[in-house]
Amino acid sequence: MSKLKEKILKKIEKKYQDKIITIKDLIGNKKPSLLFYYLANHFYYLLDNDENKLFSEKSMKRREKINKIIKKYGHSFLKSKQVFEDRNELKYYDYQEQIKLGENVVLDKNILEKDEGANLKKDEIYIWIANHGFKDDALATVLSANKNAYILFGSLPQFYNTIDGIISWINGVILVNRKVASSRESSIKKCITVLKMGKDIIIYPEGVWNKCTDKLLLHLWPGIYKIAKETNVRVVPVIHYKKDLHKNDIIHTVVDDPIDLTKYNEKEALTYLRDKMAYWTYLMMQKYGKTTRDELLKDHYYSVEAWEEQLKERIKTVDYYDPEIETTADYQTKKEMEYYKALQDIAKIKNITPKNAHSIVMARKIIRNNFQRRY
Repeated sequence: MSKLKEKILKKIEKKYQDKIITIKDLIGNKKPSLLFYYLANHFYYLLDNDENKLFSEKSMKRREKINKIIKKYGHSFLKSKQVFEDRNELKYYDYQEQIKLGENVVLDKNILEKDEGANLKKDEIYIWIANHGFKDDALATVLSANKNAYILFGSLPQFYNTIDGIISWINGVILVNRKVASSRESSIKKCITVLKMGKDIIIYPEGVWNKCTDKLLLHLWPGIYKIAKETNVRVVPVIHYKKDLHKNDIIHTVVDDPIDLTKYNEKEALTYLRDKMAYWTYLMMQKYGKTTRDELLKDHYYSVEAWEEQLKERIKTVDYYDPEIETTADYQTKKEMEYYKALQDIAKIKNITPKNAHSIVMARKIIRNNFQRRY
């Protein structure tokens, strides 16, 4: 990197001194792109913690008009074709699969009817929440919403170094630095402000891509409940499924009916939402995700190795990926955090004896196979 660029980077870092920890918050582990110098100098205000300075009625009306263009031509920018699923067909497919397994199930006559789509109202404000797992799911969610919705965007290197940042700003964006506590707190206030001004928002409550082998959905961050409770706005689940997340397979999408979270407490609401989204993920996986052992393993002997390769390929689809935040920003309870910290401490023990060998080996194995925290 030239001395001139280093000097410019230091100036930008100083400009963002109360908004970032280091310049890596904005560029990740890569060198800044040519776009970075423009975007960083013009869009620093988006990380301001004062929500009252960021949004105006005039800009919202302008973005509403632009959104019509995005809706019309946006599908051509998806790398994969997006198909909106008939929910009743998914339920009927599940019913048939249960019958094949010899289970005694009763057919709900409603699933024989065509799904008329989610029960949405054009004049109602919504919080759109989507599962998170591949690069195009952001645009796929924008195209799933029935009107303009501001995106809560937390991948700062991707925002400040690629065209994604410009497109998100044009659409309407709420920027958050997940590494800074004050930014995380203010992002909730920003979302509430946008909703109270009459605009929808899009949130990915898992916080990061789901990279687990054993969870259809990660635990949801409680911010979604706080926002819904404060504004009394209903939540619309949007669930995407791709068989191979790093390839150009079809994006299967379910848009579910709006949910009123205010009648639940926080734990009940988050559990209900997660179960609801996992249910549709399971039904789409059941119908479209069938595979063989040979197809799954390919040239690998163990499934763990095959999954690891898939994750590496998936991460390559993102121009600027910040492993520091993407491996730590999933929601964990205090007990889960303490448990994982204990495992890390055990795994670091170098003085191996017959008494502690088993514990050390198991701790190292659990940490190695925790893909969520490795990638």
